[in-house]
Amino acid sequence: GLILIALTTIPNFMGRIDFNVRAIQWGLLVLWPIGTGTVKACVNVFGAKQFHPILQSSLIERYYVNFYMCINIGALTGGVVVPIVAQWDVTWAYCIPVMVLVVGV
Repeated sequence: GLILIALTTIPNFMGRIDFNVRAIQWGLLVLWPIGTGTVKACVNVFGAKQFHPILQSSLIERYYVNFYMCINIGALTGGVVVPIVAQWDVTWAYCIPVMVLVVGV
């Protein structure tokens, strides 16, 4: 979804001179929510399952604190950096989340 949204910002890339509204609708309304809902629902539980629930309960708590801290730092950074970059170039502004996601995966 994020890749499709980023590609819609490149003029003439998807075969149209004007803004490809259909592609951005698919990216924003279908693909992005499916990917976000699938990943966020599974990643935090998968990470916590790496620890023994009784013997390593303090590590589970520390994992959740660090996990949500990283998510909040990423959201704050994205909310500040992306609008600043969008003033310069919209394509790069949409490519930043894609690149961060690729690095994270």
